[in-house]
Amino acid sequence: MNTIEEVIQFATEKEAEMAAFYTQLSKLSEAKSAKQMYEELSEQERHHQKLLENFDSSKLPEKVEHKVPDLKIGDYLQDVSFTPDINYQGILVMAIKAEQKSKEMYLEMANQYKEDSDLSRLLNFLAEQEAKHKYRLESEYDKYIMEEN
Repeated sequence: MNTIEEVIQFATEKEAEMAAFYTQLSKLSEAKSAKQMYEELSEQERHHQKLLENFDSSKLPEKVEHKVPDLKIGDYLQDVSFTPDINYQGILVMAIKAEQKSKEMYLEMANQYKEDSDLSRLLNFLAEQEAKHKYRLESEYDKYIMEEN
């Protein structure tokens, strides 16, 4: 991808996929708090999709600081495949891994461009949004899975 338009098209499709993913997880979740969290994440992904569809480079921050904490829980989790009887822990692992992969992908893409270019700033911004989602999911995992064990 060499143009902002190509990155935006790609990222818009990724955001739509993630919104559908979280909508599906909300339908599969029995716990009310989990269902609500996934619905909120789905809505955030849709919001990102709309932002991308109406992209204005002047609204990007000059530099993304990458200040979102990383609990690194996802670094130690094995990938999980969906099964009809997947439990809450499995659903969280799937979501954490998806956000982690998206963040890493955007960061790798950003490294291909000059640091102050619009493309780099856009990709770093997208990586930071994915980091926020990953942090929220890892916090949920820490609170409900790790504390119980």
